Amino acid sequence: MGIVSRSTGAGSGLVSAAVTLSAQAAGLATGAVIPFDTVVFDPSGYFDSVNHRFVVPAGQGGSFLVGLCFIASALGAGADMAIAQVSNTGPDTNSQAGAPKRASDSSATPCVTMAIRLSAGNNADAHVFFSGGGTTTVPTNNAMFWLAKLL
Repeated sequence: MGIVSRSTGAGSGLVSAAVTLSAQAAGLATGAVIPFDTVVFDPSGYFDSVNHRFVVPAGQGGSFLVGLCFIASALGAGADMAIAQVSNTGPDTNSQAGAPKRASDSSATPCVTMAIRLSAGNNADAHVFFSGGGTTTVPTNNAMFWLAKLL
């Protein structure tokens, strides 16, 4: 398996799409979609900036590697775990990964990468989950959500 190149269609390792945050996302409740809004690279038009998710365009379905990584700071009182989750409307299951947050930590850094099958119109979005209630903040320039089409 290789990553599809936008120029040749095979093997150069170019990511199909990558997005970040233009501003800090504060007050996110558990389960909230992280509001990614700044396109770093998206030559095929996968990113939906209104709904903050990747949507597979017509004729572009297939297998994808999707990744999410962010720093969760200012976790709500009692929160001891921040979890990154990529969810999707395709046939594969969700994926998630956690990063512990202790009272002495200034932040938690959960990351997750998953391979999923997506058809045209299917989407993948990024969520933050944490235990203990309250809200969390995802700082600017400390988060990335990306998608790469596989051969």
